[in-house]
Amino acid sequence: MYPIWFVLLGIIIYLIAYFGYGKYYDRTVWQPDPSKPTPAHMFMDGIQYFPVSRYVLYGFQFKGIAGLGPIFGPFIALFYGWVPALIWILLGNFFIGWIHDYSSLMTAVRNEGKTMGPLTYEIISPRARSVLMGFLLFYLILITSVFVLLCSMFFNSYPASVPAMICLIIGGIISGLLLYKAKQGVTVSTIVGLIITAIG
Repeated sequence: MYPIWFVLLGIIIYLIAYFGYGKYYDRTVWQPDPSKPTPAHMFMDGIQYFPVSRYVLYGFQFKGIAGLGPIFGPFIALFYGWVPALIWILLGNFFIGWIHDYSSLMTAVRNEGKTMGPLTYEIISPRARSVLMGFLLFYLILITSVFVLLCSMFFNSYPASVPAMICLIIGGIISGLLLYKAKQGVTVSTIVGLIITAIG
């Protein structure tokens, strides 16, 4: 079977998720109001709170929803085959990933941009906050450990990928500097970042 069919399947699943399941969830649960100001406008200080381009925001959210998916996905495909990787990426995002990230985002937006720690402290109790922060610390240590292990295994098995990863990191840093320090705009920053990444 041609790979294009699986690409089309993925596109169809994501279209259903966005226009069907996603729109229904958004409309019935969160009911967003575009006329209300967000914390980025309410508390704008140019450091922690500041409005950004919708395209930059999309990049932030894509990174957030993707998480380890784009990293674990290829690793899983290399070690276990493409079917588990496809299931991991498509079904994981459809049923778990986006709804968790979007709900966390909307919770923060409607509570002055506060993160889960302060919100847990205010809404539930100080003890609940301590439990949550302890769990998050353990979870992050676990995820980081697995991430480092998989990266080391991958780089050891495919050393030619190391220069590409270095260029990707450098491209991201330079794009950020061009966008926020040099004020070059999204288009120029993106093109420069892609060129540097392609060099690797």
